[in-house]
Amino acid sequence: MIPVQNPGPPDPYPINAPTEPALAVGAVAAIVGAGLAVLVAFGLDLTEDQTNSILGLTLVAGPVILALITRSKVWSPASVAKKVAAVRNETPRL
Repeated sequence: MIPVQNPGPPDPYPINAPTEPALAVGAVAAIVGAGLAVLVAFGLDLTEDQTNSILGLTLVAGPVILALITRSKVWSPASVAKKVAAVRNETPRL
């Protein structure tokens, strides 16, 4: 009989949208670009300048907004050490 090996604990840092918000930056730009292409193909009357302006705004504002969202969800190792030390009433070890 072959012994079953314990696979160990699950990956504490799986890469998916809720745990990796930075992945959304490229997705937003791609979705807006594809959406504009579909709308124009189905008859939305946008000039080339209007389309380029919308895409430009998306490419500038999208990453800035998503960076702010991402920053609110990630922690630096020093911040984590300070939080853990505060809970344990210790001096942080950096």
